Amino acid sequence: MHSRRWFAPLSFLILPLTACGGGEDIPPATPPPPPPDAVTAPAPPAVTADASKPAAETPPPAGKMAPLEIREAAPPSDPSPMPSVAISSPRANESVPAAKAADFEVKLAIKDWPVAKGGPHVHLILDDNPYHAVYDAAAKVKLSELSGGQPIAEGEHVLFAFPSRETHISVKPSGDKKPFAAVVFWVGKAGKAAWKPTDPTLIYSRPKGEYSGADAEKVALDFYLLNAELGEGKHAVRATVTPASGMPATVVAKKWAPFDLVNLPHGEATVKLELLDKEGNPVPGRFNSTTRSIKLSRQGM
Repeated sequence: MHSRRWFAPLSFLILPLTACGGGEDIPPATPPPPPPDAVTAPAPPAVTADASKPAAETPPPAGKMAPLEIREAAPPSDPSPMPSVAISSPRANESVPAAKAADFEVKLAIKDWPVAKGGPHVHLILDDNPYHAVYDAAAKVKLSELSGGQPIAEGEHVLFAFPSRETHISVKPSGDKKPFAAVVFWVGKAGKAAWKPTDPTLIYSRPKGEYSGADAEKVALDFYLLNAELGEGKHAVRATVTPASGMPATVVAKKWAPFDLVNLPHGEATVKLELLDKEGNPVPGRFNSTTRSIKLSRQGM
């Protein structure tokens, strides 16, 4: 009795399913939707370098340097007591025989300045030649040493001398103390002097020679002045530095102070110093416009 009640409903369910097996008018049942994490979900992007980033975000090429700069440096403090320098030979307006000029000895009298090799010294300059560093107060320096080995021409010549620190930055006047000496002398027959000690005069001092390694990182620029006060409405000094590569740099100094040349590249550079009047015009004079070349060894720069 209980068996009939179980099979009767089962037969009812099987018969309709069997009847639908060969019919083509009835569409197949719709498949269930895929699970949420089906393979159709997009894959995460691969981590790659972004080629669209601007070049500025990448490190600069090796050896890339910033532009050349001429920066005013802090002047060193004045020494105490203030040193003094005098030229004892030749005497003012002395005539030196032309045949003896090359071996003629220049003598200095130095006070309150303990000159020593690698330390304080005196810059001794003949005419517009590069300075000769004097590290011995008793030294006798031949004129040929001051002329770079060039013949000493007959006529007027001028010697300049001033104390310099171990950094080659000169000691400037302070008040009425003027640690400076200048002498006009003659080779051969004396004549009428073209330069007078009262003339506004610019004397080139630094830079000089060759620089390498750490010395090339910051190159000192220094000069000496006679009878020329710097300032607004007064004289000025124009410095123009032309590097081996890159753009030149110029500064017009209205304060007597040393400067630093920063970011000078490898190779030869030229440094031009000019004394200007209050209108900005070059001041005439043999020493008032000087151009020198220096060399920098900075491989890869």
